[in-house]
Amino acid sequence: MTGSMPSKRWRALLTWALVLLPCWGGVELLRGSGALQPFELLTHDLLLQQSIHPPTAPARVTLLGIDESDLQRWGWPLDDDTLVQLLERLLRYDVRLIAVDLYRDTPIPPGSERLAELLRREPRIHWIYHFSGAGQSRGVAPPAPLKGSPRAVFNDVLPDPGGVVRRGLLFLDDGAQVGQSLALRMARQWLAEAGVQAGADAAGNLRLGAATFVPLASDDAPYSGVDAAGYQLLLDYRDPRPLPQLSLHQLLSGEPDPALLKGQIVLVGSTAVSSSDQLYAPMRLSGTQEARIQFGVELHARITEQLLRQALGESPVLRGVGPDTARLWLLLWVLLGGLVALRLNSIAPLLGAAGLLLATLYLSALAALQLGWSLPLVAPALALLAAMTLLTAQRVSRLYREQRHLTDLFGRYQSQSVMEALLRDPQALRLGGERREVSVMFTDLRGFSALAERLTPEQVVVLLNHYFDQMVETVHAHEGTILELLGDGMLVVFGAPLSCPDHRLQALRCALAMQGGMHRVNAESQRRGQPSLEMGIGLHCGEVVVGNLGSLKRAKYAVVGSVVNLAARIESYTTGGQILISPSLRDACAGQLRLGRRLLVRPKGFAEPLELTALMGLQAEPQGWLGEHEVALRYLSRPQPLSCALLEGKHVSEAHLRGELLAHAPGYLLTRIDAWLQPTDNLRLKFKAEGGLELPDAYARVERIDQGEALLRLSPLPDELTAYLEQQPLCDDDPTRLPSDS
Repeated sequence: MTGSMPSKRWRALLTWALVLLPCWGGVELLRGSGALQPFELLTHDLLLQQSIHPPTAPARVTLLGIDESDLQRWGWPLDDDTLVQLLERLLRYDVRLIAVDLYRDTPIPPGSERLAELLRREPRIHWIYHFSGAGQSRGVAPPAPLKGSPRAVFNDVLPDPGGVVRRGLLFLDDGAQVGQSLALRMARQWLAEAGVQAGADAAGNLRLGAATFVPLASDDAPYSGVDAAGYQLLLDYRDPRPLPQLSLHQLLSGEPDPALLKGQIVLVGSTAVSSSDQLYAPMRLSGTQEARIQFGVELHARITEQLLRQALGESPVLRGVGPDTARLWLLLWVLLGGLVALRLNSIAPLLGAAGLLLATLYLSALAALQLGWSLPLVAPALALLAAMTLLTAQRVSRLYREQRHLTDLFGRYQSQSVMEALLRDPQALRLGGERREVSVMFTDLRGFSALAERLTPEQVVVLLNHYFDQMVETVHAHEGTILELLGDGMLVVFGAPLSCPDHRLQALRCALAMQGGMHRVNAESQRRGQPSLEMGIGLHCGEVVVGNLGSLKRAKYAVVGSVVNLAARIESYTTGGQILISPSLRDACAGQLRLGRRLLVRPKGFAEPLELTALMGLQAEPQGWLGEHEVALRYLSRPQPLSCALLEGKHVSEAHLRGELLAHAPGYLLTRIDAWLQPTDNLRLKFKAEGGLELPDAYARVERIDQGEALLRLSPLPDELTAYLEQQPLCDDDPTRLPSDS
């Protein structure tokens, strides 16, 4: 009996360790992966609300808000003359500093010269710019007189998912310039005039008076893997009192209380409900029209107040514990839960102890926040509960690992068929591959790069999303697996990971259905006022290596082999609306296909020439045949000059060729060009309108050559070129009709 006691004790300790280690490791994995971050942020917000820090000094920042009534009276945006009146009026009240949170990269007369002069001579005035994308199109410059001046300050903000702002920026550096935030500049200037200097500690961290600001790291609580670029800090909303505020009409049309302005930092910005400059706070703020809404200028004022309070020792600097401290904090609560679970065997005391420990955990995190430290709350609570429910914890841990496994699969593989195959065969997750006979499809939108240059990014995204909606649905309906979305194209495989004996016919049916579905895509595009699209498809079949390729940290399902490379080459020879198939695919389905013209090409990297064939349909399925059409060429009464250059891959040849435009038809040009051309050559064309006005470029592919005349297949044309062609005088003869080469 006595000999068995140590054995039981050791077995109990081993069971305890086997439960606690997965609890700790599993929850730490969850926390480190960012899966718990949304919940940690919510509990961080809750703790902030429960730990209001009463202010010990009056506010040093006053808001001058431009509200709805101001917009109705002075209009929007305010002109420079109104801003001069505003600033001069503020200066007469002996304010200490002024920061204008309004973009003014372009003058708005009248009063522009007066504003520029005021900015040059008055050192108390600061103005914002938008740092993001400095040197790029999305940045917004400060007023011209302040370019390069330390009085130009950025107003960039860092909203978390959901739009809540919990972090602030002090510095930003894009490699070319270092920017200082509005709040930091205001705080440093105020402190310098008060005799409190800024500096750095031994580690290079910013010091302002009594406060040291250690930059937020990527995994500091309550975050996991957040983008910590720049010099960031956690925002302290524990002083939610309304800031002193007056409106533009109160300043210009009345006599505001001098106490609101004398010696104050004044931030000028929009507080109009109709403005887009509104952000979410993590807690209710006094004086806001909605519970958690704050205006951008109000946010910068609160950050300025926070920096001043912390620099003067009125409140602690709020910091998140680092990942190592978070792991020890988590381990502490796992051990506490395990120790309590070893002592208690019945469910009622266990539940009571769990409630008591959770309350202790919450109060500990609240006390830490009062001292200026943000601790994880959800992760230790989760680990505590897991450790106290031994067998349940084992089951939860096992289910969690399986769910993590499935989540990894879903994150790596985008095709439903891939996910289903891996769920049936988890061994497929292992790195490696197998040889398999498959059909490979590449698609691409012809001329899309040139078309996208004429659209806004938002229009491009809408156009592509609608296109992919139709095409992805068609691929999945034919049991294809989409391995990659390549800009405006796709890589699709048939016969993997699900084996499919008729993968060749499935690939051919899918290609025909995709081309047939383009009329629905274009009909919707035209309804939205967007341009039509043309797609080329290349198909090949053969043996490839398929499987999970990559590293243990990052892998994806992929196909590898010369078959994939050749399929991509075949697609590059297509024109809009065309399907080209390889000889091996054509021969494997001999007698079942309705074919168009043949094209002899010499793909780069392949020793022998290759005869490609245009697919028009399947003999047994006439409802899916691609329509045949004639090219009705209309000859010009007088040939028009043009110049062109060969496209070599993605590069334009420096040699410029001269030629003439002889005739045109929708999607086609008949030309005579002084150069040796061959079918599949890609060209950039240039035309000149009357008076020498240069028109936008056009792009085309040589479809056939006959007696020195080249028939070109056009990519979608700009409206200006379409109008130019329509305006050209024509011969009176009937159109010359040529059979389509599709």
